[in-house]
Amino acid sequence: MTKSERARKVKDSQKGITRSKNIPLMEFLFYKKDIGTDNKAFFDRVYDLFIQHFINSFKDPENPTIDELTDIIKTNLQSAAVVKELFRKALPAANDISIKESELLNMNTTALSLLHHNLSGNFHRINPGSLAQDRYRTFLQIYQIQKFDGTTHTKVPVIFNPYDGYGYDVLDYYDKLNQPNALLTSDSFLLEEADTEAFLRRYKHYWASFWLFQIPHHGSSHNSGLRLFAKLPHETRLFINYGVHKAWGGTWRHPSPKVITDIVAAGISGRLLAVNEHCGYLLNVEY
Repeated sequence: MTKSERARKVKDSQKGITRSKNIPLMEFLFYKKDIGTDNKAFFDRVYDLFIQHFINSFKDPENPTIDELTDIIKTNLQSAAVVKELFRKALPAANDISIKESELLNMNTTALSLLHHNLSGNFHRINPGSLAQDRYRTFLQIYQIQKFDGTTHTKVPVIFNPYDGYGYDVLDYYDKLNQPNALLTSDSFLLEEADTEAFLRRYKHYWASFWLFQIPHHGSSHNSGLRLFAKLPHETRLFINYGVHKAWGGTWRHPSPKVITDIVAAGISGRLLAVNEHCGYLLNVEY
């Protein structure tokens, strides 16, 4: 149904909701670290500079359409160079930015985290077989994808089912399986206590409702650690996306051994999935 849907602008402080035939299917909840008390003034200035920079791409620059904005982002922002320049020019508009200019221009400081949250009950409507009498037969299969296009894949053993041995209520597992929610962290800085606590507060009402969590920034030790991992629900699956083909003089810097050690110390290493150029996953709920 996506071809008939139009993109909509959503502030990162709000929820975005996708619908199909007026049925709400999934909500999106963002988190972005505040960079100071003038956070809004800074990003408002970035937006104004963005419009000015691409002014010839708009029919009415005072009222740009979401389709125009989306097209510019897709075709003109293939690298971070333009955004970094907009950030640099916008800095004088903010009087109180709590981080260094070099960190701001790093881009990771302003990375978005995003929770994909499937709304309760919709899988029952889509698949009538997912009724209460069938919930004990529900399980999740994971396929290892050998190609980026997903045309070749191999089924691997089921790693997540209602009888996982952790003592959790089967009905709670059923809800999780039928709502495959994922919390994506991008390159967000979730290492220091203040940043970690702000992140946890943002998702406090959702903390038990997702089962797939992305380790930030390919497993960099500068972005997450034990303080965050110890707060993850123990039934949560984790994944790190990292590169296998070497660069930077023949070495990869991620994932960090310290991050792996911290994941082990948090007691959740047995639920870690690897994602790289040769290994991805197609998730499939069966009844």
